Amino acid sequence: PRVAPPLSLSFGRNEAAQFASPNGAHFDHSSLLSSLEPARGLSERIVDSNALSVVVWFKPMLLSQTGPARIVSLSGGPAASNFVLGQVGRELEFRLRTKATDRNGLPKRLRSEGIGLNGRLQNVTVTYAEGILRMHIDGVHAGKVVVATPTFGALSQAGWLGWLCITWFS
Repeated sequence: PRVAPPLSLSFGRNEAAQFASPNGAHFDHSSLLSSLEPARGLSERIVDSNALSVVVWFKPMLLSQTGPARIVSLSGGPAASNFVLGQVGRELEFRLRTKATDRNGLPKRLRSEGIGLNGRLQNVTVTYAEGILRMHIDGVHAGKVVVATPTFGALSQAGWLGWLCITWFS
């Protein structure tokens, strides 16, 4: 099922990034791709289904990146993330905001376990369903964490909304 209404995305003033056919984006240098308006349809689908999947193909420029440096997020800013997938050196970290966390998805977080980034194009999949966050890197299980409160219900009333952002740091 598609999210309605569709998101309008913009690279802003950065000419080092462009849309790639059919459903991707290409980043040559540090860039930001973000929705022009809050991602209400996406937020509502996540809250209603109590589940989500984030799938990203990316190649890190630096394996020494500190952070977590955001790769993709649904957030209202740096201190209010509904979810964020970020890079910390050779590891990945995923934070999910629930009733059991703060506004940035802490203290619960999912870190890649033993399978790290290798500097090449890699596929990362993070899923949340039935109270469990799972991460796979290139199809290999990379981590799992149980989220104590597996519901977003209260968050919809608190405004579990934000802008979808895809970032690239070089």
